[in-house]
Order: sequence, then C-alpha cells, then structure tokens
Amino acid sequence: MSFKDKIPGCFGTVDKIFAGHPLDQGRAKDMLIAALQETESWSEFENAIREYLSGEGCRSEHIDKQIERVKKVNSYFSD
Repeated sequence: MSFKDKIPGCFGTVDKIFAGHPLDQGRAKDMLIAALQETESWSEFENAIREYLSGEGCRSEHIDKQIERVKKVNSYFSD
C-alpha cells in the first residue's frame, strides 16, 4: 500500500486534524515510514497531503496548520 493510500487514516474523519487521536498517531507513523521509503523529497510528500486535504474541502488555512502538525510529528519520529 502506497503512503498516499495511508494519508486519509492519519486525519480525523470530521475535523481533518493530523494525528489528533491515538489511533491516527499510529497510522501517521506508518504513513511517514512508508513516505520516507517511497518519496524523494519533502515537497512530493507535502503535495500529496495538500491534495488530499484540498479534495476533502479543507480551506488553505487549515491545510497550512496541518502541514505544520505533520512537520512536528515527523520531527518527533525522526529523532
């Protein structure tokens, strides 16, 4: 399964907040590991998340906040 297929499971069903629930956090870790193995750049990874959230009807402000959360969670797992 591609990391792109795992993106939806990392966000709340209603609020679309990244890794906001313990189950979402576990799925986020799996998705981040898959993304590290599959992607060549942060830009490619970020674009996939932006496309998903945009497709879910999220506003740009919300998307930007979630990208910041992704960066924070990513740094936690990469330490």
